[in-house]
Amino acid sequence: MNKVFLMGRLTNEPEVRITDSGARVCRYRIAVPREFRPKEADFFSCVAFNQAADFVAEYFSKGKGIIVLGRLTNNNYETKSGEKRYTTEITVERQYFPLGERAKTADSSEGPELFVTADDDDDDMPF
Repeated sequence: MNKVFLMGRLTNEPEVRITDSGARVCRYRIAVPREFRPKEADFFSCVAFNQAADFVAEYFSKGKGIIVLGRLTNNNYETKSGEKRYTTEITVERQYFPLGERAKTADSSEGPELFVTADDDDDDMPF
């Protein structure tokens, strides 16, 4: 089984490109802090396609928190000088807002609330 679950922050603005076949591809990197060494982080390249690409490009930006579910993908290519290069990236299957984060939309500075947080009013809850 090849599954990756990461929670971190975007280190760059998501970049969307259109392939020759018309597919939308979005690439971005995330920094994931190490659990027992919070001043250290691991950096991962992520690639999302089509609707997932549109989602991350619209609602996320550099510095925003993100949860990524996907799989590790190994790629290799040859440079113009004939050197072999190898890369590993996360192929995104799903992306989520971290608990308590809000999406920013073009017509609203607050954006929709995506998750209930501890600060929300619980008076309407039946339990």
